[in-house]
Amino acid sequence: MPKTNDPSPVQSPFTLPERVWEFLLGVLQQEQCVLFVGPQLLKHKTEGTIEQALIKHLLESSEADSPPFISKFYPGDKFFMLNMENRGDMSRWTFMRQYKEFFTQASDDFAPALDTLGKIAELPFSTIISLNPDDLLTKAFAGRFNYHTDFYNKKKPPQAYQRGTKEEPLIYYMRGEMNHDESMIITHSDLFDYLESIFAEQSMDHAFKEDLKNAKSFIFLGLPLEEWYMQLLLRVLNLHAVSTNIIALKTFPEERAFLKNVYEDVYNIEFHPYHGQEFINQLHDRCQEAGMMKQEVNPQLRSFQKDYDQLNKLITAPLVDDSLTLLDRMITDYIPAKTDADDLNQKLGTLSASYRGSYRNFLQGVVKTEDFQVTQTKTIRMLGDLSSTIHQLFHEQQ
Repeated sequence: MPKTNDPSPVQSPFTLPERVWEFLLGVLQQEQCVLFVGPQLLKHKTEGTIEQALIKHLLESSEADSPPFISKFYPGDKFFMLNMENRGDMSRWTFMRQYKEFFTQASDDFAPALDTLGKIAELPFSTIISLNPDDLLTKAFAGRFNYHTDFYNKKKPPQAYQRGTKEEPLIYYMRGEMNHDESMIITHSDLFDYLESIFAEQSMDHAFKEDLKNAKSFIFLGLPLEEWYMQLLLRVLNLHAVSTNIIALKTFPEERAFLKNVYEDVYNIEFHPYHGQEFINQLHDRCQEAGMMKQEVNPQLRSFQKDYDQLNKLITAPLVDDSLTLLDRMITDYIPAKTDADDLNQKLGTLSASYRGSYRNFLQGVVKTEDFQVTQTKTIRMLGDLSSTIHQLFHEQQ
């Protein structure tokens, strides 16, 4: 297994100036602080970091397969070359199957990482950008706090942007999300597709980029800033063009120490020795003392939020039949007031009959394509209205 740079914390106590802590708590309250979480933050019980353990698992799984699904591994930047020559698209499918298998195994080896992410989930960040494509971060949130996710997806239009808040933060997966295979950045080709797509503003909502540009503070924890592509990623986010306060906890490998000066000069990053866990612990304590910790949500609210997010994804897709079916169940599950439920059911029934009748006639050639498209557009708009109505009624009864 090739050695990777493990930024183990130095032994001197971790401290930040009091003025820095006061500033960070202030911008957290204002929802103007963005947290970046990288692979070097997440510890594994036996292999150093989760990333190191995952790479070991993937390489060993490939070697045990015939032919191997990985052609090469590049330890310098931790990208792979898949065995397309002998296995074609099956190599990527097998790679992702093994990738997901690693994270679905029941193991307390993830306990240190989940403890760290659990503390992050309790903090009032409104936007968290993860360079870890796994689902450990959302697992730390699930069942405790509201959140919504977005992720880079190669050359595909971004989903409708929903700004994060302290009560419902945005978790953005910058290197893809493992449950969407096509979004994953695992090869150099994937990386260049990503850079091309983001530069052309094809896969990241412009409003999201504007919010990042207007943020007052960024915190970098566990980011592999020693890797060559990290400067390109910061560039596509326009971080070279903002006067935002950027704090990075980072200890560079000796052979890459010169990069610290580059980041300081180009991006005005304020560096502190790497103490990722201790920084989280101290920020956690200070937020607790200031009464800024998030409140855990009740089970019904969690369930509603999950269904509501899914409904809006279906409407945006647009998957009209699935949206109609989910809306019907949500009225039954979440709207107890008979008058409100009857009114919603009547509107939904009328909308469903109109759309499905038009679709049936379209399939039989009775309705022209352009006429059906008008009906579909109108239906999608009315589904959006019903979604907003059920959201309002549900929260009024809480």
